Amino acid sequence: MTSLTVRQTLTLIVLFVASSSFFIVLDNANVLDPVKTGLLDVVQPISRGLREVADGPTNNSDLARQLREAEAERDSLQATVIAQDILLAETEQLRAQVAFQDSHPDWELVTAQVVNRDPSGNQKIIVVDKGSSDGIREGMAVVDPNAYVGIVTKVEENSAVITLAIDDTHQVGAQLVAGGEGIAYGMWQEGRRMELRHVDRDLEPQEGDYIVTADAQSDARSSLVPPDLPIGRVIGVPEQDLINDSLIIEIYPYSRFDELKVVSIIVVADE
Repeated sequence: MTSLTVRQTLTLIVLFVASSSFFIVLDNANVLDPVKTGLLDVVQPISRGLREVADGPTNNSDLARQLREAEAERDSLQATVIAQDILLAETEQLRAQVAFQDSHPDWELVTAQVVNRDPSGNQKIIVVDKGSSDGIREGMAVVDPNAYVGIVTKVEENSAVITLAIDDTHQVGAQLVAGGEGIAYGMWQEGRRMELRHVDRDLEPQEGDYIVTADAQSDARSSLVPPDLPIGRVIGVPEQDLINDSLIIEIYPYSRFDELKVVSIIVVADE
């Protein structure tokens, strides 16, 4: 390493003193203000950010706690919204039940809450909280109330099982409002909704034609179903059933089976 001579050292000291004096003079004359301002603009945001970090949570546990509290509040709000939506749906269905009862004063309706469904998902059934103690019997029709829902197929003292119209074990006498009777079958397990079969092949039903229940009894289980309950409408082009020499008509049912919260059972007096 090369060492400085005494002469070189003295020269550097003189230059340092001279340059320092020069900058002091310039600062006193405010000549360096623009430079100082620029430096402050760069340094102050960095300093402010460091202070905010210093004033924030002291460790990761504080951040984790705040996150947990925010998530808990979010989950609570979501649960409240869901509960309100369910209550609103039940209220709307109850209001519709009352209107349906008013339009059919000669019918006795028992309003029931849906309390369960088939947990296996293999059947389209619902369980309601009304049973034999409320006058419910097998074979009675169930409405939602704007449309036909299905038939009571099992009754306990305080509950009943309802087989929905789309289940493949369900069948009920039905007719086209425009003319022509048949039997409506559930087709859910086969990938469809419902079909109206055994319809006169000479008829020409149109898409959108209305289909309602009819007096014709498809089996003993539907013997208590009154006529003219709305089932659904025709969709697509009818198929020719060559074996039975009749038409097969696909039905789009009116009832929203998966959204049922409240139903009405049409109680028929013992004969």
